[in-house]
Amino acid sequence: MASEDKRAQQEFRSYTTDYYKLHFFEVPTGVKFVLVTKKTKADLTPYLELLYTTVYIPYVSRNVFYKPGTPIDCQLFKQELIRSLDELQIQP
Repeated sequence: MASEDKRAQQEFRSYTTDYYKLHFFEVPTGVKFVLVTKKTKADLTPYLELLYTTVYIPYVSRNVFYKPGTPIDCQLFKQELIRSLDELQIQP
């Protein structure tokens, strides 16, 4: 039963309301990426996966000063995240 619950949780990718769309991606370590957009945007979960590999891993996971479970306080990470979102024309 627990494996079925985990599988169902992994399949959740996005949710659309009358006002917005929520996009979701979770890695096996429990880190979650959530993006809220206009409800007309396509599913951006693959983009969140890309942010994980191209922004989070290099600027957070590999940062020897980052302590897991604490707020991310890395200016380079924030700059790269904003640049990446700007490319997709999404405001943080």
